[in-house]
Amino acid sequence: MTFTKIQEIDRAPAGRVESRNLVLELHDVYKYFGNITALNHLDFAITNGEMFSILGPSGCGKSTALRLVAGLEQPDAGEIRIKNRLIASSQDSVFLPPEQRNTGMVFQSYAIWPHMTVFENIAFPLRLRRWEKNRIRLRVLEMLEVVGLEGLQDRSSTCLSGGQQQRVALARALSYSPEILLLDEPLSHLDLKLRERMRIELRAIQRRLGLTVLLVTHDQVEAMTISDRIAVMNAGHIEQVGTPVEIYDNPATPFVRDFIGRVLVFEAVVRGPIGMVELIGIGSEAFLTCIPEEIVKYPIGTVLSVSCRPETVAIEREVRRAPNRLRAVVVEVFYLGERTEYRVRTIGGRVFIVSGQHNDNYSPGTAVDVVIDPKRVKFWPKAHP
Repeated sequence: MTFTKIQEIDRAPAGRVESRNLVLELHDVYKYFGNITALNHLDFAITNGEMFSILGPSGCGKSTALRLVAGLEQPDAGEIRIKNRLIASSQDSVFLPPEQRNTGMVFQSYAIWPHMTVFENIAFPLRLRRWEKNRIRLRVLEMLEVVGLEGLQDRSSTCLSGGQQQRVALARALSYSPEILLLDEPLSHLDLKLRERMRIELRAIQRRLGLTVLLVTHDQVEAMTISDRIAVMNAGHIEQVGTPVEIYDNPATPFVRDFIGRVLVFEAVVRGPIGMVELIGIGSEAFLTCIPEEIVKYPIGTVLSVSCRPETVAIEREVRRAPNRLRAVVVEVFYLGERTEYRVRTIGGRVFIVSGQHNDNYSPGTAVDVVIDPKRVKFWPKAHP
């Protein structure tokens, strides 16, 4: 397919309502690499000043999506707009090169030029734009202050730590005031403590400057802590878009449920219309007294999957047989400082991990009850494993 570089098309997409608050829009975007469908019906929008993350496992297509926005790849179908300006469309044969899109990008490897100083790295895109020399100097100094590198403008880039290189890459990407900042796994090369600190600083800079940011990452903690909204991607398509709370507490699909955080999944049978289900494979009668509205649509005898988060269950010494309590034995104990985790085995042989309180002290071999909060469980048709 031949693409023609044009400056702008002012028409609004068919069937869409134009919004001045939208910065980035992807409409029904597809991307193929040979016989492989890398992106399948990608459709989402990012609003002004939003920190939006694409989260997913390796190979799901998230970096390909970022490269399409940056202009490093061409879509095979669909269209991409930045502030209602059409920058890529297979139907209209439109493809604007990266330098005409006014996007800033921080790569996973930072791409800092080793033969340049900090000042020269940040000034490089401004010189390409033929900024006046004094204006460049003032802008570079301003960016150094924004990212907390004041006084390091003359330092060789080879003498920078990983965190400092990340800040230089960020300052360079922000120097020309892009419409949207694109971040490709920007913290993955940092050690744990520095990564935690840079998350906070990145979020603070984004809020301070009112930046619109598209971040791609496989790090769930990173996405959950700094994002306004998250798109969870799987095998080239988006499974769910929502706030971190929505994604975690109300997963829309089994993939999201299993991918985000940890989850306990049991098989169960509906035993009564008043909200009683029996867990299967536990080894003894184990009933959950659930909210009737949650299972009233399922006939008695229906087999379901029941899921809950490990932190929504409690572990107590075995006291009695009662609903919402699973009898188990402690197999292993993991002390993690702020909490203790227990690997337990039910009478039926089911093994899973639950979190205990900081002052819990259950040794291996202790008989315990795993107490499930019925208000915190989710039901899934058995067709969804």
